[in-house]
Amino acid sequence: MKLGAVFPQTEIGADPVAIRDFVQAIEGLGFDYLLAYDHVLGANPDRPGGWRGPYTYRDLFHEPFVLFAHLAALTWRLEFVTGILILPQRQTALVAKQAAELDLLSGGRLRLGVGLGWNAVEYQALGEDFTNRGRRIEEQVTLLRELWTRPLVQFAGDYHRIPDAGLNPLPVQQPIPIWFGGTAEAALRRLARLGDGWLPNSMPAKQLLPEVEKVRGYVAEAGRDPRTFGIDVRMSLKVTPEAEWPQEAALWRAQGVSHLCLVTMASASRRPISIWPPSAASRPQSAERRPPRGNALHETRQEPQPMIASWISGVVATFGLAFFWFIGAIPAGIALQLPPPVAGLTAWASYIAGVLVIVLIGAPLRNRLSRRFQRSLAPRPDSLFWRAWGRWGLVGLAVLAPVTVGAQIGALIGLALGVPAIRLLSAMGAGAAVWCAGITLAAVMGLKALT
Repeated sequence: MKLGAVFPQTEIGADPVAIRDFVQAIEGLGFDYLLAYDHVLGANPDRPGGWRGPYTYRDLFHEPFVLFAHLAALTWRLEFVTGILILPQRQTALVAKQAAELDLLSGGRLRLGVGLGWNAVEYQALGEDFTNRGRRIEEQVTLLRELWTRPLVQFAGDYHRIPDAGLNPLPVQQPIPIWFGGTAEAALRRLARLGDGWLPNSMPAKQLLPEVEKVRGYVAEAGRDPRTFGIDVRMSLKVTPEAEWPQEAALWRAQGVSHLCLVTMASASRRPISIWPPSAASRPQSAERRPPRGNALHETRQEPQPMIASWISGVVATFGLAFFWFIGAIPAGIALQLPPPVAGLTAWASYIAGVLVIVLIGAPLRNRLSRRFQRSLAPRPDSLFWRAWGRWGLVGLAVLAPVTVGAQIGALIGLALGVPAIRLLSAMGAGAAVWCAGITLAAVMGLKALT
């Protein structure tokens, strides 16, 4: 059972730094996914004719696609779930495009939850018909899956016409999983036929358990396997007493529910949340306990360090690999008994060739493989390699540059004096060690002063 958290739309506010801190903390704690509600407009309850609903124009809602696109750059593994997106009030082809782009840029981390919604004011403002939303959503889901899995689509339905057109780029997941919200009888039968899973609203476990069994029965009636049908239940920390959190989590695990999502909004608790029994062997484990640093909005909103570190990483990696290529050319020149000038020129030529090979062949090859396998083959930002070069790229650049120059000068002098290969390589190693010690100390002191 995967563990998620509801993004506190109405409480978190509009500060990008607070949003970043919350989401990175969620990922660092080991949560598997983040779920966000959707509302485009809030109505004025004092409008002529009156209006009644749980949210008004005073309640803040971040737009889910834009929000998740921003958060995808600040997280590494967290799945993003719309819970739910009010699909019939949006243009289907545009939703397909936005979802495909988000799925691509996040590396396949989108789960699209959809539903009908209840706010007729939003439908009116967005130019859509509130009365036929149930019929339209079925056609929308069919069309979304067509657009996500085929380069060209010809579609003629009751509400949509696509005359031989398609999306580019397509998403990583083909198709993106579509889960349904809703608790009405018609909604339950619809999601059992068309959905990949169900996103029920928050309600007490005793009230929800019969509905879960009912949905599984409808899924079986539709000729599908209930064991492969996902169910994402929400547990409100406001409604469920704190003493019952572990028991309710254990109950849903025993029921075979695939996802459990915590709702902290309007909760009075300010202490650390623990819903797993102390002895639970399957307690979620975070691969990285510290909240990972993203590539924007760190200590200050204008901080340029991540971009600079990434650029330095590429420079250091390229010239570092080329340096080893150069070192290998020196004993080869000696073994072939080349004159010193020729050996030196050969070493320089091999050095330049190494840089060209890495720059001209390595990047295009990686990009081609990435497109072939529909995923990025670049080092993961949370990998040891990335963290080491990102954090110490400046040190590496300061060390490798003088070491490379020193080794080249030493090699040419040694060749000119006719030094045997073994002694030459030993001298180069000793010189490199001295350079490393001195320059590393200076670079570390410089970085410490800068930060």
